[in-house]
Amino acid sequence: MNPNNYASLEASRRLAEAGIVLETDHSWIWILPDARTGYAIDTTWRVQSNPMYGKLPAPSMAEVWRELPEASAYLHTNRETEAWLEDEGDIVPKSESFANINPADALIELLIWARKEASHE
Repeated sequence: MNPNNYASLEASRRLAEAGIVLETDHSWIWILPDARTGYAIDTTWRVQSNPMYGKLPAPSMAEVWRELPEASAYLHTNRETEAWLEDEGDIVPKSESFANINPADALIELLIWARKEASHE
């Protein structure tokens, strides 16, 4: 399994803290044998995230992409993915730009930003 296809544990936590609930094919679950973080990706079943029970979403890049506004864009260069929202009339970005070596994490940061901005409107 390519870990860059799924959100990191840190990005998954930020997603949950932002109150964004996604139904994902994979989740981070609390397990004691993983001494580094206590979490591992569970690939055996579909779960809805529930941080209260030690489950956090581990969305794939595609699962995050489906949740983004239509004017979303990304570019992968130099081993890093940059994601932003474009102004629908121009090619000028209308959002902050979010870059990360993990493409799913870059898209998660953009999703959190987009949902936060939408709640202010």
